[in-house]
Amino acid sequence: MEFHFLSLIRSDESWLAANSMEIAALVLQLFGMLLAAFFVVRQIKLTKAEDIKLRIFDDFVDAHRKATAALSDASWCPKKFEMELFTYVKAVNFGVKPDLPKARVKDFMELNWKAADAAIRVITLIEGSQCVEPRFILFQKAIGAALEDIRDSFLELSSSFTKTLPIDLVTNVGVKTIPTARLDDNLLEFLKPKIQDYYDKCDILMCWLADLNVELQNVFMRPLFKKKARHRQPKDQKYRVMSFEKYEACNTFLENDTKWGREKKKYEG
Repeated sequence: MEFHFLSLIRSDESWLAANSMEIAALVLQLFGMLLAAFFVVRQIKLTKAEDIKLRIFDDFVDAHRKATAALSDASWCPKKFEMELFTYVKAVNFGVKPDLPKARVKDFMELNWKAADAAIRVITLIEGSQCVEPRFILFQKAIGAALEDIRDSFLELSSSFTKTLPIDLVTNVGVKTIPTARLDDNLLEFLKPKIQDYYDKCDILMCWLADLNVELQNVFMRPLFKKKARHRQPKDQKYRVMSFEKYEACNTFLENDTKWGREKKKYEG
């Protein structure tokens, strides 16, 4: 019995020795298949991650485009009112009796609310993308601070428009348009700085949205194209750049030197 067992071992050893090359090739082939499977699975995961990142980028691009367009419409609305009022006043000064301007405060309000909603949509996307780039929170703060300033300017300007622009009254016989104030040069001088302030506040937010667009390209697209998008270089520091490169300085400014930041400290303190 012992002799039979030893003979089996010797025969197995002989078989292994005779087939060692084939066994080694099989092991290498199996290892290669496992390695290939590993890389395939890894590539699938990377592809899915890249697809998710590209979808997030597409969402940002769409929201950025809509917010910029809405802000442009809102900021130019009072400017158009100003030009319309200027034309009306000049005509009156020359002795002409033109129709009342078509500028209405409700139109301005609707455009402002639409712009605010579009900007808040961008904030929502930022809040959902912290795991991609935590520093996006800088632009959540920047947009919030800009919206706070726009709101204050809007409230003052819309209040002035309500007291000065013509209004439409619905009566039993139709709509009757009546003036609420004397439309003259004094009124134009009264409205002009308020209109400019609102325009500037909207412009600042559009600049910061442009800065966000640069950082979005650098986070999502730079790994693909190996090129870096560059920030604007404003001469007026009122339009300061928000960037990851100056994250600490920008964050300090937003936290300490804006109404939003000061109010935030009051609630948190």
